[in-house]
Amino acid sequence: MSMDFSIESDIKKFTKDFTGLRKKEIPFATAMALNKTGKGISTELGKRTNKYFEGGSVRFTQTGFGIPYKGYAKKDHLVTVVAPKPKQAKYLNYQIAGGRRAPSGVPEIQAVHENTTAPILTKQGNITRGRYKSIKGNKDKYFLGVPKGRDDRSLGIWERYNSNQNIRMVAKYIKSGQYRPLFPFYKIGEQVFFGRGRGAFFKTFQKEMIKILAKAGYR
Repeated sequence: MSMDFSIESDIKKFTKDFTGLRKKEIPFATAMALNKTGKGISTELGKRTNKYFEGGSVRFTQTGFGIPYKGYAKKDHLVTVVAPKPKQAKYLNYQIAGGRRAPSGVPEIQAVHENTTAPILTKQGNITRGRYKSIKGNKDKYFLGVPKGRDDRSLGIWERYNSNQNIRMVAKYIKSGQYRPLFPFYKIGEQVFFGRGRGAFFKTFQKEMIKILAKAGYR
């Protein structure tokens, strides 16, 4: 999942009156502006996850977008790629594009029951590694699997409670999950890139061109 924008026609229109050094340095200024705007888009995408994800988002998700190593623009290749980082992409891609997700290794935890004596999931609907490890280690109170006499639909985390050692499911395992598109990845990118007053890209392009000309002695 990546993002790139075509700005060729806009650049030609914006720089149609450029001559001499100003015209020669257009590709370099464009590349610099694309990369800086790409970083700005990455930051804004991270901030917006807190709005669109149920329960907000954790810092790991908020820092989950960036420019891949080979995704930076150069003066002879005017494309900057913005994408979820590899680790975050494992779940962010489903938030962006939807689709069916099959967990690797053990089935994923779908939901926690309200009658548990201790919360299992975070407010974002996830289980932390520390919490999962603690549950696995507390064999007197919890067990993971299918109770005797029940079918695979009962696969989950079960809690033993009261003096009679009755059991109740506190979280259910599922073999796959169906996701609908939730996070407007491209829309946010376009808002930053092409926003008001020509957007972040053209403002950055102007600044980069001014720097280049000033370094060359132009005023």
